[in-house]
Amino acid sequence: MVALCLAACSSATPGDRFEPYNRTMFAVNNTFYDYVLFPLSDVYVFITPHFFRKGVDNILETISLPLRMVNFALQAQPEKFADTTGRLMVNLVWGLGVFDAATRVGVPNHRTDFGKTMYGWGYENSDFFVIPLLGPSTIRDTIGTGVDVAINPVDNYLRFGPNNRMTSPAIAQGALGALSHGKSAKRLLREIKASSVDFYAGVRSMHMQKRRHDLRTNFGRPQVAEDFYFSMDMDDYYEEDDYEKE
Repeated sequence: MVALCLAACSSATPGDRFEPYNRTMFAVNNTFYDYVLFPLSDVYVFITPHFFRKGVDNILETISLPLRMVNFALQAQPEKFADTTGRLMVNLVWGLGVFDAATRVGVPNHRTDFGKTMYGWGYENSDFFVIPLLGPSTIRDTIGTGVDVAINPVDNYLRFGPNNRMTSPAIAQGALGALSHGKSAKRLLREIKASSVDFYAGVRSMHMQKRRHDLRTNFGRPQVAEDFYFSMDMDDYYEEDDYEKE
């Protein structure tokens, strides 16, 4: 068995040492998306009005800001830390946590995570890895996801604070986010599948190039020419019509 695993890893694509596992989990995830997540997302979009879904997205965005502040502090990026703190204050005071008042007054919105923090600390190259249910990632970013859950100030307050009533708020946040953007994810995956000879390889290539672009952008480093196509912000892919009923 060990010999078989070593042989499989040795024959894998460079940067994808766990390709046999990744392809299997990729197929499992897509089955889950097609038969569970995407249908639930369609129902969610159908039964909830635009303003409700937009409000939920803004709440999730506001909740994510304290964790970004922690990561920017660990990355020694005071300007982005200050911007993110400003967004939190503006959205809580003027937006009541539900409206994105910070964007309206021009406060920059910087996204980061512990995977990016580790990149800044020197863990630059990492193999592709497919997380069960969550999808494409890398070994570094998988570790980062776990650390983000562990150090998330809001998550820890809800779990261990005075009320101590939510056992896994991060899961609830992730589930609501997946429902909100399931339609966009479905459209994106279908476009990749239609334009790729190998669906798995197409998703892997797009994810790795986009992630490399995001990592370099986070620290203001020059971009790699091959990643030019992915210089777009994928959040722009979540168009306004995602909130509209089909």
